[in-house]
Formats: sequence, C-alpha cells, structure tokens
Amino acid sequence: MACGLQRAYEAGNSCAVEYNLEELDDEARLVADLNRFVKLYQDAIVVKRDLLQSDPGKVSSSSIQKKSRR
Repeated sequence: MACGLQRAYEAGNSCAVEYNLEELDDEARLVADLNRFVKLYQDAIVVKRDLLQSDPGKVSSSSIQKKSRR
C-alpha cells in the first residue's frame, strides 16, 4: 500500500513506464523512453500555451501567475 507521499506523486503523474529490474540494463530502451517522455512534455507545454492564449482563464497556471505578480 502506498504511503501519503507516494499517493501524491501518483496523483501528479500523467504517464509512466514500469520497468522490471531485469530490463534496466537495456540502455537503448531507457533512452528511447526518456526521449518519448520529453517529447510528450514539450507537446503538453505547447498545448497549454495555446489554450492560455486562446481562452485566458480556462486553465490555472502557476507559471503565468508568478510572472504576473512581478
């Protein structure tokens, strides 16, 4: 059973890969998975930026709120 901190990480997780310990020596697979997740993150940033520009206030963004306080 997950403790509170683990549950918090799970709640903030949008995608993941679970590895078997025997598979961790496959560096090519790890690098490919990392590249895939970096691309997904970059795509999410573009979608969020587009949504914030096309429909301000539609989503909450702490990064935008911090900039507006300056």
